[in-house]
Amino acid sequence: MYPHRRLIRNQQYGAIVGHPMKVILLAFVLLVAGATAAGATCVSASFEDVLSSSDAVWWVTVTGSQPSAWAPRGEILNVKINDALKGPVTVGAAGRAYLASCGPFMTAGEEKQTAESMVGRSFLLMGSYEKGILSPDSTVVMPQATSEDEKYARALKDLGRATPSSHRWAAWLTLGLLVGLLVSAVLVMRARTKRSNDAAQAG
Repeated sequence: MYPHRRLIRNQQYGAIVGHPMKVILLAFVLLVAGATAAGATCVSASFEDVLSSSDAVWWVTVTGSQPSAWAPRGEILNVKINDALKGPVTVGAAGRAYLASCGPFMTAGEEKQTAESMVGRSFLLMGSYEKGILSPDSTVVMPQATSEDEKYARALKDLGRATPSSHRWAAWLTLGLLVGLLVSAVLVMRARTKRSNDAAQAG
């Protein structure tokens, strides 16, 4: 075989084989890009950093969920705001928050299932607040081995607010003082009544 014919055949073979390889490579790139868009990259940060950088910090109880009108954001959580450490919201009011997207790719069904499993539970949500919806920070807060109650107590402490335990102690102290005043008033009334009766009998 002549050298120029061998070169032509090699070029033809490369064109035939190279085209499917380009298609496969393009499909792989699109798949990775789609997964990245649906599941945000997780970056670790300290609790203090996330707390200070968030303009909305809520202590909430999840009451339900609904699909987002903007598909890439997934589910929206309906919540009751038990306490607002940051953000222009009213305690006791209803609020909305996006389901946190940090982590591996989740299908719409998996996001719905995750949101439904959160109903009835309380969470500390930290992130940005825009157009009436809290968007949780896509950051892995370190350390992770803390419960939601511990996160809430820590946020209260870091922001100079009273902790739940101090609230309970204050409530018990107030109740004790009220009971003490009531008992004292009853004893005083009894003493006065007794003196009046004694005076009447003596007269």
